Amino acid sequence: MASWILISGGSVIDGTGAQPVGNCSVLVKDDEIVAVGVDVGDEEVPRGDPLTNGGSEQQPDRRDFASDGERELIDEIEELSATTRSE
Repeated sequence: MASWILISGGSVIDGTGAQPVGNCSVLVKDDEIVAVGVDVGDEEVPRGDPLTNGGSEQQPDRRDFASDGERELIDEIEELSATTRSE
C-alpha cells in the first residue's frame, strides 16, 4: 500500500521563469511527485490507501529534481554568487 500526500490550493512555480500557476495541487506517492495541476485531486489515490492533505505553499529545492552533475553546477553557481555579493 502506497502513502499519498495531496497539497492543494497553492501556486506552483516551475523554476523556468514562467508566471506562477495559482490554485494548483501536487500529488505525491511515497516520495515521488506523480501529478501537478489545477485539475489534480484525490481521485487518483486507490481506495484504502492512506491520504494526507497538506498545506498550500511548498517550494522544493532545485536540487531535489537535479542530477548529480546539475547539483554540482547549482552549488558552484550559488557559491560564486555568494562570493560576488560579499565583495
